[in-house]
Amino acid sequence: MKPSPRRLLAPLLALLLATGCASQVELRYVTLAPAGPPAARGAGPGLAVGPVTLPDYLMRGDLAERIDAHRISYRRDRRWAEPLDHGIQRVLVANLAARLDSAAVRGFPGPGPAADTRVDLVVHRFEAEAGVAIAIVDWTLHGSAGEGDLARGTFDAREPLADERAVTQAAALSGLLSLLAADIAAAVTAAAR
Repeated sequence: MKPSPRRLLAPLLALLLATGCASQVELRYVTLAPAGPPAARGAGPGLAVGPVTLPDYLMRGDLAERIDAHRISYRRDRRWAEPLDHGIQRVLVANLAARLDSAAVRGFPGPGPAADTRVDLVVHRFEAEAGVAIAIVDWTLHGSAGEGDLARGTFDAREPLADERAVTQAAALSGLLSLLAADIAAAVTAAAR
């Protein structure tokens, strides 16, 4: 006598359910953070920050880890809590406002009065690789209409990771954004002279 399809499906369904439950992953959401608490902002120069352009492989919600020159890995349990380009812009606005002692630093495009200058960013790398956080970003400081480019730079920095946790990677990348803000703030200050 041949077993009924229903009798064959019951153990298979039980196995699939057990395997599915065992493989559920607890998601860890992380975010980038400014270098310090919000500072009292003074009358420093106005600056618009943005747009921030990312390569497509960084537009995913997952934190990227580079395996080699041609391969990227995404861990299913590590996710950004906001779109990465928004997070980078938000943190740079806060870091630059503190470094420039300015209440007139804001995201671009966005509401508010026109800024004296604008910095746009092209991110080439913003990820972990072999125990190191890496940020490579081209930035251009633009003057007001008719002034053209005031300064350009390429930021290329690395920060060792103490462990493989998502929060450690986010903290290291946040630290790199603080260093990037220092470079941009120096250019803004020099251009204002």
